Amino acid sequence: MRKDKKVIGICVASMQSDSWEKHVRAICKEAGKRDYTVMIFNTFQRLYEVTKFGEGEVRVFDMIPFHKLGVLIVFSESIANDEISEQLVQKAKDAGVPVITIDRRMKGCHNVLFAYEESFEKVVRHVIEDHGCKKINFMAGFEHNEFSDARIGIFKKVLEQNDLVFEPERLAYGQFCAQLTDINHVSIDTGLSATERMKAYLEQIKNPYCFRCGETVVRLCFAPAGNDLNSHLISFFGSLKKG
Repeated sequence: MRKDKKVIGICVASMQSDSWEKHVRAICKEAGKRDYTVMIFNTFQRLYEVTKFGEGEVRVFDMIPFHKLGVLIVFSESIANDEISEQLVQKAKDAGVPVITIDRRMKGCHNVLFAYEESFEKVVRHVIEDHGCKKINFMAGFEHNEFSDARIGIFKKVLEQNDLVFEPERLAYGQFCAQLTDINHVSIDTGLSATERMKAYLEQIKNPYCFRCGETVVRLCFAPAGNDLNSHLISFFGSLKKG
């Protein structure tokens, strides 16, 4: 912290989410006790992929007055885009501003990391030792990610301690958030025919059974005796008025 600059800059995404809002409020509370001013630069959506809407939101980071900051705090995990986080860090370094990153390790920064390992190990032990599961399919998070690697290491350790063999074919990675389409960004031309509208929707949504609505992951399923997805889509797009 540069003591001659009593301004803290915070870069965050989706601050309205409980998990990030708690941390930002805590920083603001402690900063207030010490007569520091806090400037918050927030995008309303996380930036897994920068859409046309996201391109506009990201411009908020162009408004950061680095020359006024004593420190920049980057909630890298909330931003969820390494390129954008790295650009923020580099701009801060160029201005001589120290950087604190939250929940993601970044070179040349003061990294604040949360410890998930102990609680995760308890979950794995519960599945294996309490429920007696022997054949377990393991879904990790992002590939080549330190948090995913840590969880895999714990999984292997607990397997070994219970005389179980790790089977690589039972391990998979889940890039869910990065791949799911946000339905808020799907746009349908109502001037098209019902069939063309449905085709346009499917091309944009990619997976009609699983997508995002902002920060919420939506999964669709239908009762065996009810109508299937195709029937619902035909009915919905057929009901849209043209023009």
